[in-house]
Amino acid sequence: MNRRLLWIAAATLGAGLAGMAILSLAGGGRPGGFGGFGPGENTAWMMRSYANPSYASEGEQIFLTGTTSQGPIPFRTAGMGPMSGMMMRTIGCANCHGSDGQGGLLFPDGVKSADIRWSALTAADMDHPPYTAATLKRAITQGVDPAGHPPSPFMPRWEMNAEEQDAIVAFLQTLGKSH
Repeated sequence: MNRRLLWIAAATLGAGLAGMAILSLAGGGRPGGFGGFGPGENTAWMMRSYANPSYASEGEQIFLTGTTSQGPIPFRTAGMGPMSGMMMRTIGCANCHGSDGQGGLLFPDGVKSADIRWSALTAADMDHPPYTAATLKRAITQGVDPAGHPPSPFMPRWEMNAEEQDAIVAFLQTLGKSH
């Protein structure tokens, strides 16, 4: 590999690590949870492992870990920018939207992760039509909201089969409901 490419790779890695360090010291947060890239809290929360020996459903496993019993679900990182380095590991929806699905994680571009509880996704007070099961599956796999616009570039485009899509939508429909 030529020296210029090695230098570029080292500089990119260094800049990314420096950026994450700066962001982790920047402050922020939501009471009792997570928030902006606050004092170490957010980066630790994003990288948290939700691995568990058993899950209530395949949808829960996908939500928490980005895996099924068959292994990791591949995803595309269309436009992920500085987050792409973090996406090299297996993650699930919970890593950005929280284990409760309420969202609120502040990304470097100033956008907060969405509240993906079913009641929020199907509310009429968004800047696009409410989600249906079909439009949510399209958002997860193709990266477009019900109006056909792309969500945040930090949102992965998951390569899920029909059963996995059904499982994650069924699980999201349970979030926020008391049991």
